[in-house]
Amino acid sequence: MLTDSIPGQISRNLTSNVATIPNILTAFRLASVPFTVSALNKGNLVKAESLFAASAITDYLDGYIARKYNMTSVLGSLLDPIADKTLAIALGVTLMKLKAIPKHVAAFIVTRDALVSAGPVIARAITLARIGKLSFSNYFKPHSVPSIEIRPSAASKASMFFQMVLYMLGLVRLHVGLDNKSLQKVVTGLGVAVFGLSAYSLVEYCMDIPSVLPQIKGSPEHLEKEE
Repeated sequence: MLTDSIPGQISRNLTSNVATIPNILTAFRLASVPFTVSALNKGNLVKAESLFAASAITDYLDGYIARKYNMTSVLGSLLDPIADKTLAIALGVTLMKLKAIPKHVAAFIVTRDALVSAGPVIARAITLARIGKLSFSNYFKPHSVPSIEIRPSAASKASMFFQMVLYMLGLVRLHVGLDNKSLQKVVTGLGVAVFGLSAYSLVEYCMDIPSVLPQIKGSPEHLEKEE
C-alpha cells in the first residue's frame, strides 16, 4: 500500500478497526526503522539487510491482506505511507552518508519523499477542519471521522520499487566494497533512472492536487454522513 500520489477520494469503504493484521504489520515496519539505521551505522550489515527484507515483505503483506480480507482502515491509510516514507528517507540518508548510493540522487529522492509524505497529513487536517473537528485529539482518532484516501499512481509505484532496488544495491555495495567499479556503474545508472521517475511522479503529484481539492472542500454535512 504505497500511498503517495493522488487522485484521492473521501474514504467510504475503510473500516474503523485499529488492531487489524495489516496495521500491526505496518506498525512493525515503522518500529524497525531506527534498528535498521542503527545496524547500518554500526556496520552490522546482516542485521540491517534482514530488517530491510522483513520491511519489504510486510509492506507487501499488509496491502495484500487488507485488500483480500477487506481490512482496509482509516488508520492504515494514514500509517502506511508514513511507515513507507520514514523507511525510505532514513535509508536514503544513511546510505548517502555511507557513500553507498549517489549523493545527488539520494538528496533529491529524500527531499521528494519528505514533500510527498506531507500530503496525507495535510489532507487529514483539511478534512477535519471542513467538518469543524480539527483538534490534536481528533487527528489521532482516525476511526471517528472520515478522511481523504490518497491512492498511488503507476509512476509512484514504479519510483518506489526502483528506489528500494537502489537501496538494496547500496547495501550490496557495502558488503562487497565501495571500490567495486562494475557495481558502482550499475548503482549510478539505476540512480539516474530513479531520479527521473521520482521527478516525474512528483510533478504528477503536484498536477493532480486540484482534482482532490473539490472533495476536501465538500460540504461538512456530506463528510459527516460518512461517519
